[in-house]
Amino acid sequence: MEIAQKHIVLLTPGFPKDERDDTCIPALQIFAKRLQKLQHCKVTVVAIHYPSKKIEYVWNGIKVYSLGFKKMFLGVKKRSVFRVLETIHEKQKISVLHSFWLGECAYYGHYFSKKHRLKHLTTLMGQDAKKGNKFVKKLPSDCMQLITLSAFQQDLFYTNYGVKTKIIPWGVEKFEEDYKEKYIDIIGVGSLINLKNYTAFIETILLLQKEFPAIRSVLVGEGKQAKQLQKLVKQKQLQNNITFTGKLPYDETQKQIARSKILLHPSHYESFGMVFAEAMAHKAYIVSQKTGIAQESMFWKTGNSIQQFASFCKEFLTRKNQLIASGLSIEDTVSEYVKCYYNEK
Repeated sequence: MEIAQKHIVLLTPGFPKDERDDTCIPALQIFAKRLQKLQHCKVTVVAIHYPSKKIEYVWNGIKVYSLGFKKMFLGVKKRSVFRVLETIHEKQKISVLHSFWLGECAYYGHYFSKKHRLKHLTTLMGQDAKKGNKFVKKLPSDCMQLITLSAFQQDLFYTNYGVKTKIIPWGVEKFEEDYKEKYIDIIGVGSLINLKNYTAFIETILLLQKEFPAIRSVLVGEGKQAKQLQKLVKQKQLQNNITFTGKLPYDETQKQIARSKILLHPSHYESFGMVFAEAMAHKAYIVSQKTGIAQESMFWKTGNSIQQFASFCKEFLTRKNQLIASGLSIEDTVSEYVKCYYNEK
């Protein structure tokens, strides 16, 4: 039996400006590419803020409409989004609107789907589950299907707003390269901002350095705290133990993780933690706070102090056994969303 094609429109704050722009929401990139490969799904993307100019282009076979919004009233932006969505709808009827983040995109998606009686899904991707999300009151939750990425995020959203959601974890692509020689002891990956708590990363390395003088660690990312963190490393005389790489292309970041024994991720909050899934796929031990998909196991330890982080890292550094690649597959993620698109349970 032939499956009727669905036209899926993804509404997102940002999308890569070209096929080289691989650090712009990598999770959404791999999702869109995998979804587009399904013969019964046609994918169109509407990007609200980035790229920062109004253009139409094709990315990996997917038509993208960038609106390049800057500062303007929500109502003005809504009319602009509607004009683009009406154009798309006229060319090929939209089957499903899928918004990312419970924010502006969900707002536009709600009113357009209501007007045309379309199915509308919204995936909460980050801090939109925390208190203070003004869009939750603006949007009736019974008019769209809300998706969270983890039990942690689901529980937080329900605690804050009393709204139930479905969980669909986010998977990663399979990686062909297998680095058996892991010459980086500890890696940190993420934005260098207060939320990610990389001061604790540096303090943990300081504790470990007393017992492992040649310990080698790497911090991948950029952000407002970069200079402050680099200054702290100099103050603690850890220049030989901690290397800042800055922002790296997505593939290079994956290679850095694959070459590492331990992912140390002291972040205070993650809705899911894509880097967790990537670390599991690359056979790295994980030390983190209990956030996102964090789960205590033989290869994952959670704590909330630098003393605990250091103790767990020491335990993993002295282990001799080789981990097996594990984690979530992007194929499974797409499969679960397709069931939602086609109203399957």
